[in-house]
Amino acid sequence: MNKYTETLQQFDDLEESWDQKWLIENLIPEGEPILLYAPSGSYKTFTSLHIALLIANGKNSLGESNQRKTLYLVLEGKHGFKKRLEALKSHGLSTDDFFMTTQAFDILNPKDVRVLMESIKKHEFGFVVIDTLSKCIGGGDESQTSVAREIMTAMDFITQSTGASLLMV
Repeated sequence: MNKYTETLQQFDDLEESWDQKWLIENLIPEGEPILLYAPSGSYKTFTSLHIALLIANGKNSLGESNQRKTLYLVLEGKHGFKKRLEALKSHGLSTDDFFMTTQAFDILNPKDVRVLMESIKKHEFGFVVIDTLSKCIGGGDESQTSVAREIMTAMDFITQSTGASLLMV
């Protein structure tokens, strides 16, 4: 038995499940892990917060958007977070479907991952932001291949188990 021979398909046989669905058209895929990476000081938190609020509101200033209940894990910079949120709210964005926590989280800890997944399912979050990667890997070094692989595996596991999109900053 050859798993590749057994699963061969032609284009006309592809199912709709192969079609990409979007939370924000051509920017944020639905039910997928996403990594936002940029140099320090390049407004990653403000950008990810803006995206999270757009999704929580079903707004489309960055493209067609689907509304989803949103969870934001604020793992650093919580003292400036309220001001960023107020600035975005002043542009007509509601926080009704936007929730946040400053609770510590370690993506390399299976218990933490399980607890997060339970919360995502219980509260029906469709979009989750973990800000920032460096604060959620315990003593790990994200530049090591083995640690990076573990992070991506955990992100895939969270999205596949919950159906939520996950943005890691």
